[in-house]
Amino acid sequence: MPTPKMSRLALLVLLPLFSCTAEPASPDAGGGGGGGAAAPAGPRPEEPVAAMNYDTQKLLARPRVSDAAITVEHVLVAFQGAKRADGVKRTRAEAEKLTAEIYAQALGGKKFTTLRHKYSSDPGGGVYPMKAGSSGMVAGFDEMGFRLQVDEIGVAPYHDADSPFGWHVIKRIK
Repeated sequence: MPTPKMSRLALLVLLPLFSCTAEPASPDAGGGGGGGAAAPAGPRPEEPVAAMNYDTQKLLARPRVSDAAITVEHVLVAFQGAKRADGVKRTRAEAEKLTAEIYAQALGGKKFTTLRHKYSSDPGGGVYPMKAGSSGMVAGFDEMGFRLQVDEIGVAPYHDADSPFGWHVIKRIK
């Protein structure tokens, strides 16, 4: 059964897809009874933001990994108005577009650490160990991180409650 947090994340991911994809999702495209968001139907969109949102929806629809602890590296893409985004000049729309570009570069084989050093707004270094069931991490970051396999990349989308600092491009490294 979906939790309220999962429902908010599913909505966050699904809403941009309906406005960005050329074809509507078929009513039977979902994963009956899986408890998470329905996996998207049809081909992956070509537009970078829509493609990122499509991939994010697919990853969030997967079950969490059973590992007790993982380590992730991430690029935080903050914007004016996000929490702790002092000095950041980009708009929310610019941040989302930049996130999609960083994500595409990471998927294309660009060294993730290079992307982190060039783009991240994270003052904490960008590499974090995470423990299952711990409440010390941003909810959206945790939801994506624990769905990734080692060396897999995903995006925790901005959400004012679950990911209030901006978008997180996340690579699981352990």
